[in-house]
Amino acid sequence: RIRDEKRVRLNLEMPDIISMVLGDPLELESTLVSILTVLIDDAFEEGEVAANVSQTADEVTMRFSGKGTGLPQNQLDQQLGREGTQGGKELRRLAGQMTLLQEWGATLQSGSELGDGLEFVLRLRAIV
Repeated sequence: RIRDEKRVRLNLEMPDIISMVLGDPLELESTLVSILTVLIDDAFEEGEVAANVSQTADEVTMRFSGKGTGLPQNQLDQQLGREGTQGGKELRRLAGQMTLLQEWGATLQSGSELGDGLEFVLRLRAIV
């Protein structure tokens, strides 16, 4: 099925050089695609999705946010907490990817407010 087109601006802020991180490259790519897909699907038309990457000596933090319809936080927590049982396709996929993230020592936090949009914070262990 072809997705409905939506005009959304992507705002990316990141350092010139980023440390390598611990994890499977294909799974990490899939996780990033899922996060961005969820945010774009939720975003208002002509809205913005922002991605901000920062790092410390032992961690790379990726903060993603978008202004959109959002949903109550408890509903988002429930959808991400039970893989495959509720929510849209990408939220179900993201729920499964959260388990893999934990195996790498990574974490994914989510936030949502009805009428305000969604936020995801992905923290990955840097390889020193």
